[in-house]
Amino acid sequence: MAKHSFIFPLDADSRAGAVKPFREGDTDFVVPNMNVSGAAELLTNLPLKATEVYNQYGQDRLGDVLISKVRGYAFADKAGSLYVEESDDGNSWSTVKSLDVSENALGDTGWVYLSKRYYRFRYVNGNLEQSDFALYQSLGAGEQDVRVSGGLESPSLEIPADGLPVKALKTNITQSYLEEQTIKAGESVYLNIDALGTSIGIAIYLNGNAKLSVRMTYIIPETSNYTLKGYEDVIVLDNGDRDARRVELLSSSPRLMLTNNGETEVKVKNLVVTHFL
Repeated sequence: MAKHSFIFPLDADSRAGAVKPFREGDTDFVVPNMNVSGAAELLTNLPLKATEVYNQYGQDRLGDVLISKVRGYAFADKAGSLYVEESDDGNSWSTVKSLDVSENALGDTGWVYLSKRYYRFRYVNGNLEQSDFALYQSLGAGEQDVRVSGGLESPSLEIPADGLPVKALKTNITQSYLEEQTIKAGESVYLNIDALGTSIGIAIYLNGNAKLSVRMTYIIPETSNYTLKGYEDVIVLDNGDRDARRVELLSSSPRLMLTNNGETEVKVKNLVVTHFL
């Protein structure tokens, strides 16, 4: 593996890694010499093929020790994207944090605070096959933190002795849709959303540059496809692979239309919707 300003111990195949399980001694932990505090557990170091996805098995954080936050580190010789996701049931997942990982650079999600029972890390490789890849997680336990509304990146607060008012416990909710969805040239896909607040953030991530538009209208209550008004542009990609916008809502039933305006098919990494409460 190439040498960089950060170092991980090598495994038996000379790839950056560590031994699992991680509960059997100090040698099972990886301590990088970069700005990465604490111990990191190796999740995988098997290189991914082009557009291949690694999904960690859902982890139950409500064990003997409550896991309150997680942190992910990814290194690869080809660019990709790292996602921290959580779930109430281990089946339906929403994105808490996403990170674009540049080639030959260590990507760090920072500490991500969790509110649901299960969590997992998901890594989506780009359009080129990897030769080197390593994905690590760090866990933080037993801290009393809450997330407060106010933006995509919310600060954490310590809970005072007399508690917090209920309204201070509101959190922004992020959901992920259309993962690995293919849209053929000239065609559209549709997505109905139940909005939870007065505005939503919409972020689109594609596997490569493309011409694609994200337009929005509102569904008339108790109908499947009758709309209140015509579709309006939210995001227009002329030759790009990502963009994000925040939209003030007129109704709690927005409907999105994603249209491939190019001449070749488009593959969506995912569409991320953040509900601002």
